[in-house]
Amino acid sequence: MRISPNFSKIKSIKPNEEDIKYALKNFEINTKEAIEVSKKRGVKEFYLVSLFHRGDWNGQKSFKFMLYDKIINNLKVKYSPFVQIIEVKVNTVDIKKDFLLCDQVHKKYEGNKLQAQIIYENLIQKSNSFK
Repeated sequence: MRISPNFSKIKSIKPNEEDIKYALKNFEINTKEAIEVSKKRGVKEFYLVSLFHRGDWNGQKSFKFMLYDKIINNLKVKYSPFVQIIEVKVNTVDIKKDFLLCDQVHKKYEGNKLQAQIIYENLIQKSNSFK
């Protein structure tokens, strides 16, 4: 007797523009709340980390990534200098995306390792906690 659902019947649903706007609005609300709580708790710096993804290799920004960029940049302006952005960019000419990525956004071990190194270097350069 099988208790779990039959996963072979699960259909992939592609979010539409309204779904993306709603999800990003939720992200914005949650991020604002996290920033406010952090400030009240005495956190000295707050970083928004924007990770690399498959779109970086083809030079195209999808609708969701354009909205995401707009949101994080608005948060940086509104809460400056408390909020800073770390953009994790890779050399898309020298490094093949299949070496770093499993799919659109998920990283392989090599991708996670490179991403962590870039974040660390940015924190060393930008953070007053490391100076």
